[in-house]
Amino acid sequence: MELEKYLFSIEDLQDLNGPVLMRVDMNVPVINGKIDTSNPRIEIYGNIIRKIKEETNQPIFVVTHQGRRGNKNFVHLSQHADFLGFDLLEFPEEFEKFPDINLKNYDGILLLDNIRMWKGEKTEREDRNDFIRFMKKNNVSLAINDAIPTWHRADVSLLSLPHIAPTKVGYRSHYELRKLEEVKSKRKVALVIGGSKPEKIIDYLPDLIGNGYDLYTTGIPGQLVSLIKGIDLGEENKQFISKKFSKAIKVLQKFEQLVKIYENKIYSPVDFVTEYKGEKMDYSVGEEIKGLIKDIGPKTVDFYSKKLSEYECIIRAGPSGVYEEGFSNGGELIKSLIGRPLLILGGDSASEMKKLRIYDFLKATGTDFLISGGSAIHYLAGRPYPSLDRILKQKNSFS
Repeated sequence: MELEKYLFSIEDLQDLNGPVLMRVDMNVPVINGKIDTSNPRIEIYGNIIRKIKEETNQPIFVVTHQGRRGNKNFVHLSQHADFLGFDLLEFPEEFEKFPDINLKNYDGILLLDNIRMWKGEKTEREDRNDFIRFMKKNNVSLAINDAIPTWHRADVSLLSLPHIAPTKVGYRSHYELRKLEEVKSKRKVALVIGGSKPEKIIDYLPDLIGNGYDLYTTGIPGQLVSLIKGIDLGEENKQFISKKFSKAIKVLQKFEQLVKIYENKIYSPVDFVTEYKGEKMDYSVGEEIKGLIKDIGPKTVDFYSKKLSEYECIIRAGPSGVYEEGFSNGGELIKSLIGRPLLILGGDSASEMKKLRIYDFLKATGTDFLISGGSAIHYLAGRPYPSLDRILKQKNSFS
């Protein structure tokens, strides 16, 4: 990969005659209508953007998305702007064309509203669209793609950057790429997956396991693998999975094939913690499970911890339990791994560690955190990054 000449540096800010466009990913959870400002994406990108602004007299236009149309996380970016102290160019709820605004006299940091409110983000051509025309009209002279958490997607605002101005790979994205390349060099890697959206990772698992990764399941993936192995999780949990996850049946079928083929490389919990009649209950596999499963159990923590000591690299992707409600055995597992080569993926996992008050301690003791979650898994599985490919193939001249 001929990446070096496309990496952003402060020297790129010299002799600019127009704004800097930064595509980042400050997509964070929204809880009771409030964005999760503890999510590290906000702090990381805020610090990077402010530092770059200190080094140039040109304005900075910041582009990010937030949530998906139709879900609770799909909100305007006024809270992001207020928290960061940036100005906001607010968009309508849905719009076809970018507003006809001349920003040539602007000199600060301008956060454009949620780019997914533009209908063209998923449908327009990457080389000819309103986004490009808006940015060229306002004389953007340098683009920085620092949105690695969303690089696995072919969104128009990512792919269009090289058609606007010379485009560089941002600081954070370069850092995370290097960390992922380090993982690829390891021979014995364990992937501890959790979370509540198994359909997002299932398609990558054959490649990851085929590349030698061993899989330790928690969260909903742990429950699915347990069901495939014939473990009775109780009627309440079976109904919860079938009702809550629209793709559960399809996911279950794919998991079933994987478990049969790679039985000795896919591990599942040996006990679960449930909430039953207002109390936390711990049930070993084989016991009658009462109540809704909320976490892995302490026996699983011990079992996984001992097994994971054998690996050159341990990757953790997705919370192991409902940490928001105080179910913290996922954090206990992480604490047991301190001092080992541990890499934690995704903003949700980092938020979990912050909620459990061990984030700072983990950082201080050498644990690496990447804000790319699904995007990192995508790369480790050997899949290409569409917008990175566009940067590497960009033309040398712009009109």
